Amino acid sequence: MAILKNLTEFSGSLGNISAYRRKDSDKVILRMKGGATKKKIKTAKSFERTRELNAEWGGCAKAASSLRDFLVHMAPVADYNLSSSLTAIAKNIQTRDLMHPKGERAILFSKFGTLLEGFQLNKKNSFESILRGSINVQFHAERRSVDIQLPEIIHGINFLPIGNYAAWRIVITFGSLPDLFFFDKKFGSSLDGSYRQVEKTWYSDWQFGTKNIEAQQCTIALPVVTDSLINKTTTKELTNTSDTLAIAVGITFGTPITDQLIKTNKYVGAGKILSVYLPS
Repeated sequence: MAILKNLTEFSGSLGNISAYRRKDSDKVILRMKGGATKKKIKTAKSFERTRELNAEWGGCAKAASSLRDFLVHMAPVADYNLSSSLTAIAKNIQTRDLMHPKGERAILFSKFGTLLEGFQLNKKNSFESILRGSINVQFHAERRSVDIQLPEIIHGINFLPIGNYAAWRIVITFGSLPDLFFFDKKFGSSLDGSYRQVEKTWYSDWQFGTKNIEAQQCTIALPVVTDSLINKTTTKELTNTSDTLAIAVGITFGTPITDQLIKTNKYVGAGKILSVYLPS
């Protein structure tokens, strides 16, 4: 990867060179076109290792996509493109699979998902730099639920807001993370496509000014798969009892539009993956 400096900036193609920008960078990035043909990569013996790497990288990209789905309500908080960082974690987890051959190694959140704990959604500000204090979580495996106790929030002591925003609130997501396996020449979470990822999100009320907020508790529960539920509910609303479950927490800032409407400011605030619970 080359970075354009001290020349007239451009984007698009110029001969065999293409130029583009990324959201998390103010630089113009250059790359060369060309390389081996698709047919050669798919069939030549010399590219066998490349095919293995490509297959596994596809699984990592799919795992990163499921993580982004889990974090979808945290999107306004993140101040950079999370894809590459999430893909890197997925790759780290994939390399720990010693049961399958290279090219088919699974991404097992159910065994190594705790590597996600503490993952920050921001480069400018960590969650702890804005809100300090313990967030206590009680996980109820049999009910697929969590009780979350937020600390008392005191401006200038354990709450150090950034910028000059009039409103703020806490966001907490609880959801499932599917393992990904290689079958039928691709990675997936179930052979028949019946698996559906599940997440639920809790929002605190918008808070204004510098008043202190008493400690508060919230409960988030996911549906449990039972025979009766399967007969009455579509699989899109269900989660498997063997899922890996995770909690993400964030703090967002907003601007009042009317007395009743608050606009969430994008790429402002902070968040992290707080806890991951592996199936027993």
